Amino acid sequence: MRLLQPASLGGLAALLLLGGWAVPGTEAKVETERYLLVQVDGRPLPFLIYAVDDDCEVDLVGGTLDLEPARGRYVLVDRVRGQCAWTAPDEVEERESGRYEADALEMRFRSDGSSRTWPGWARGDTIRMVRGGRAYTFRR
Repeated sequence: MRLLQPASLGGLAALLLLGGWAVPGTEAKVETERYLLVQVDGRPLPFLIYAVDDDCEVDLVGGTLDLEPARGRYVLVDRVRGQCAWTAPDEVEERESGRYEADALEMRFRSDGSSRTWPGWARGDTIRMVRGGRAYTFRR
């Protein structure tokens, strides 16, 4: 019976990792940068998205933008609240994920399954994204 030598143990670990098996404690952690939605079109939240007469309103009340720079991925979560005069407020989260590219100060966002690109820019701890004709401002 032959014992595994230290050199072959390293090869075994590499084989396990390449084969899709991870040795406990060796999983790579994905670094995520979180930004909070603070303004829409220069106005603070909540932001009125639309109203039907004076009876119903839908407001954007919060949101987050999570970036994974190593993978070029983003997740955008909007919190939207709707309320009509005859009902209690109802809050839902709308989620979008996709890819982004950044060079110097400019950014481009493209949601999964879409060919449309949203422009944006980054300055310090602030990211601005333009979607649907509105400017969304996020801060760390």
